[in-house]
Amino acid sequence: MNVPHELEVIFTKEEIRREVKRLAQEISRDYQGRHPLLLGILKGSFVFMGDLIRFLEIPVEIDFVRLSSYGSARVTSGQGKVVQGLGSKVKGRDVLVIEDIVDTGLTVSFFMDYLRKRRPSSLKLCAMFDKPSRRKVPVPIDYLGFTLPDRFVVGYGLDYNEQFRHLPDLCVVEDCSEYRHTRLEGKKMNLEERIRDIPDFPKKGIVFRDITPLLQDAEAFKYAIDLMTEKYQGKGVEVVVAVEARGFIIGAPLAYKLGAAFVPVRKAGKLPAELVSAEYALEYGVDSVEMHADAHRPGQKILLVDDLLATGGTMQATIQLVEKLGGEIVGIAFLIELTELNGRRKLKDYEVLSLIQY
Repeated sequence: MNVPHELEVIFTKEEIRREVKRLAQEISRDYQGRHPLLLGILKGSFVFMGDLIRFLEIPVEIDFVRLSSYGSARVTSGQGKVVQGLGSKVKGRDVLVIEDIVDTGLTVSFFMDYLRKRRPSSLKLCAMFDKPSRRKVPVPIDYLGFTLPDRFVVGYGLDYNEQFRHLPDLCVVEDCSEYRHTRLEGKKMNLEERIRDIPDFPKKGIVFRDITPLLQDAEAFKYAIDLMTEKYQGKGVEVVVAVEARGFIIGAPLAYKLGAAFVPVRKAGKLPAELVSAEYALEYGVDSVEMHADAHRPGQKILLVDDLLATGGTMQATIQLVEKLGGEIVGIAFLIELTELNGRRKLKDYEVLSLIQY
């Protein structure tokens, strides 16, 4: 299978196969005479789980759970939640959790704690890949394949926006500007390093993605705005429409760089003149956003901007505002995207750019 040109292979399918076989031998030895329950964390672990069980020399039961590490539209949850619960009994069982990659450790740490409360006889973790440099909480790994540097990897079940899971090799993304590591005029900067995680804010169990360190770094802030400018130069953007409140921080300098007008979208009751409004769903109830009725003319080319894409509800409502006034949307840009919330699904009819993905 040919690897796309923008990807660099760091572990071949043969190397991965040998490591999976080694892990299976260790597990078979340690669980000899027992019947463990293997719990795979979707989606990434399904490839690893499928290969692993074919090498095992002991009987096992398998099950899958799907987890989300995100608690609300603009924050990520350190505790996480089980989206698709267990179909198997855990109490009194030997449980082995199968994970594709341990990164910050927040999600898998939550899940291990979740399982401990259900009193298994034993509980261990097997991970194919580990990025210890990214760790936010300690996570003991009982069976480990490869340790990785802090580079953005895809393949062997790992994806970018549901792409590349099918690749048999593990690959690093280097040259595509839509990925976590990006290039601009020969420069390379990891913007994610400038995002600060604030635990237990705005409430306990929530990890807040704070963009202020990036804004305080003049070079990084300029780099982020330049990346967005490079993406949309030549597309005839006439108006940048940005969403309250952090979207204004990104949208205003981007409008300046593009030579475009700037329009704010605000929460209800903040704008003084004639308005158009649109509602979007919250977990409990609805909220709304508003824009001045004379914000742009019919047929003008509009770029929508916000700091973060989560569920996509706020941006979907903003799209309604712009299209009510006859605007032509040429793109939607975000600084950060929480990919597991799949907000792109609500924006599938539009070209979406995000510079940092979690």
